[in-house]
Amino acid sequence: MKLIIKVQWYIFGIITSVFLAGFTLYLLSSSIVISIKLLPKFEKSTSVTRIFHNEFEKFDFWHPTIAAHERKELGEWENSGVDHKKGELYFRNPGVAVKILAQSDEKKIIYELLPAGGIGEKTIVRGMIPYVNDENPNLFHYPTMDNRFQFSKIKNNLKFSVLEVDSSLLGEECQICIQSPVPFKFEPKGKYKYLWWFHLWPIYTGIIIIYFAILIIITKRNT
Repeated sequence: MKLIIKVQWYIFGIITSVFLAGFTLYLLSSSIVISIKLLPKFEKSTSVTRIFHNEFEKFDFWHPTIAAHERKELGEWENSGVDHKKGELYFRNPGVAVKILAQSDEKKIIYELLPAGGIGEKTIVRGMIPYVNDENPNLFHYPTMDNRFQFSKIKNNLKFSVLEVDSSLLGEECQICIQSPVPFKFEPKGKYKYLWWFHLWPIYTGIIIIYFAILIIITKRNT
């Protein structure tokens, strides 16, 4: 019986170690939110950890909501036209212009903001998409392989700079969200798909605690 208990403790140790290692990687891959002020030349830097290669970094721009104000100046996602063959999006009301430079040690990409696509209690979300100088403010282009933001190192420096902002938004306190490579709603790419299961970490934690409690009780009864 004592041998069986020792084996169970050994198995418990392996399971717990694997869980803690995976959960640590999951936490290191969490979304990062930084504050940014919409003033020309305003800059904000942060550090981004990427344990595995992520082929496509995604950023969102969060405007604050204003009570009893629809904020039409941020654009409307409705009434859009999509041309998948050309990789184009067209919006009747794209929202006022904001251009942000994202810069790492290896790459620079200028982003513009899509129309408001999600409204919460405190924030209005506008997606960030690589800017293409087509002289048409209503037209947006899908990112190509050349202008997709990627990191090649585990620890990366990333800086955002405000290049252009419409006068109606000058001085507004906003946020940029560097999205996690382990999204909950979509299957992650590459090795990050193995970390998706750690979205369910409360369940695993509960199972491990129950397993631990059972082992404690059995061990005490056999000593």
